[in-house]
Amino acid sequence: MGLDAVNILGISITNASRESILKYVEKSLFKGQETRDKKQEKTITIVTPNAEQVVFAHHHPWFAELLNRADVALPD
Repeated sequence: MGLDAVNILGISITNASRESILKYVEKSLFKGQETRDKKQEKTITIVTPNAEQVVFAHHHPWFAELLNRADVALPD
């Protein structure tokens, strides 16, 4: 993740202001638009893990890995 994050039971949760998150997403979208012209796509992944998912991920490393790959993880 390119934003500040905290670790909760092994899961990185974005810990940034709304403004910072929106700027990051906007920048990523514009960057993706530029690369599409060059046939290179950049995707941005946003997840919204809730308490049950964080606990599940704590016991299932494969799910924790999926959540931790996200560019932005907003708590639900």
